[in-house]
Amino acid sequence: MTTDAQQVSWVVPFLAGAASFLSPCVIPLIPGYLSYVSGVSTAELEAGAPSLSGRVLGHSLLFVLGFVLVFVALGASASTIGAALAAYRPVLNKIAGLFIVAMGLSLLGVIRPAALAREYHLCVAEPPRGPVGPVLVGAAFAFTWTPCIGPILASVLVYAGAAGTVKTGAALLFIYAVGLGLPFILTGLAFTRGMRALRWLRRFARPIEALSGVTLVAVGALLLTNKMFYISIWAQRMFARFGLDVWRFF
Repeated sequence: MTTDAQQVSWVVPFLAGAASFLSPCVIPLIPGYLSYVSGVSTAELEAGAPSLSGRVLGHSLLFVLGFVLVFVALGASASTIGAALAAYRPVLNKIAGLFIVAMGLSLLGVIRPAALAREYHLCVAEPPRGPVGPVLVGAAFAFTWTPCIGPILASVLVYAGAAGTVKTGAALLFIYAVGLGLPFILTGLAFTRGMRALRWLRRFARPIEALSGVTLVAVGALLLTNKMFYISIWAQRMFARFGLDVWRFF
């Protein structure tokens, strides 16, 4: 993968973030996260008291801000390492492709090393009151590894490391965070309807995980064979169909 911005597909990290939100390891926990960061009980979330809507939304935004900051920093770090090893770019791209394929196969259950099947959490037992608490919980969430979203995030980080520049790597992880955080914010914005939508979406969590695995295998194979530009071409055509030109912003 080259450093040319036209060969970077911004669709990949956004879809990866959305898939992380919809994974069976995350989507059942969303009501609990909303309740924890806002201090509003799940019963109150279900009831949808209008007086609590601003509180839930505000704390949801702060929670998302916490993991956005961490993901952007991780993306910048990954791309910094990648840039330092630019002389070995062809070999690193092949290693990155093989790694992403392996992560896809892990999601599909074809391979599942014991280390990847475990969950690793950073816990904030007693977050401070005020706006700092939800931000810290969001930052801790960013360092969480689960069998569902860990391989996706690791793949995006490797993808960012192959991007070549710190700016591009940070942007890729920012877009991943947007894909993960936007549904969370929408749930906090209309949490009564959001709870109903989450219950409906849970039925599709496993198929989404499997589709994520297939997608990672495909992306890894394209990166391995230096064919990532196919995704960029496809994405540009899709956006052009709707009159959008998102590439001009990067």
